[in-house]
Amino acid sequence: MPSVAAMEEFRDVVSGLKEIYVVAAGMPGWRLQRVTAALRGIHGVADASCLADVVDPAVPPDFVPASVASRYVAGEYSAAIVSIDGAATYDATNELIADIREILPREPDGARVYLTGGPVISSDLMRLTSHDISVVNIVSVAAIFIIVAIAFRSLTAPVVLVAAIQCAIWLNQSISYFTHTPLFFFSGLAINAIQLGATVDYAILMASAFRERLGTCTPAHAMRLAVEESGPAILCSGGAMFAAIMGVYASTSLRAVKDLAVLLARGAIVSTMVATVLLPAVLLVAHPLLAETSRGWPEGTSNGPDS
Repeated sequence: MPSVAAMEEFRDVVSGLKEIYVVAAGMPGWRLQRVTAALRGIHGVADASCLADVVDPAVPPDFVPASVASRYVAGEYSAAIVSIDGAATYDATNELIADIREILPREPDGARVYLTGGPVISSDLMRLTSHDISVVNIVSVAAIFIIVAIAFRSLTAPVVLVAAIQCAIWLNQSISYFTHTPLFFFSGLAINAIQLGATVDYAILMASAFRERLGTCTPAHAMRLAVEESGPAILCSGGAMFAAIMGVYASTSLRAVKDLAVLLARGAIVSTMVATVLLPAVLLVAHPLLAETSRGWPEGTSNGPDS
């Protein structure tokens, strides 16, 4: 967005510092001044100030210029502004935030103390997103596993299909990692759920076609026929999804939407390739195990065209 781009340019030109705010309600000014002094002693803190550091506490509040007071005081809330190095790594910033939290007092007299600011919000978002991604992955994979297990009446077929699906998702995400492409935090959540739901259709279609042909063909010939029958449908579906998502990518200027569109469009291509190239080979290799452990999974004939 233009506002975000302007803020990034402003920060790069004017200063390399980021600000964290300690917001207190019901805390005496002298106590907040002590907290601020302690914050200045933390390694990584460039500066820290509160109203008492800028204006002598003996000065009546009515004599304090509004432009100064409004930066540190709003109603019942008072703030201390902490400047930290904006070029610090993610881990170093997290350690600094943890050190600041340790210094903040646990007030027994009803005072409330909050820690906020850009670095704090980013740290909280990363922590919450990591947890949410894990939950989404577990729930999605478990749901797909149950659906495939019921459809194929097997406990081994879901393992093979879900492994292929996860492989497609990991390949898609690894491209962003190795190209050092930053992604909007929501993209990780969305791609795991959406690509998982799209790829499972391709995997089930290929596996079903292979199983149906095993009744009259050898495994190798059955797989060849399955790829010939299912391949065009998978390629058409993946191509349509790619074209539709690239239309969204070309028509929007929001970076978060563009990031997600790139992941989904690339995921459509990766999922198509995995379903038509990798999965058939895996199913063919795993066929003896699937035939032994799955109900209704034929072993294949020995008198087919490839016998």
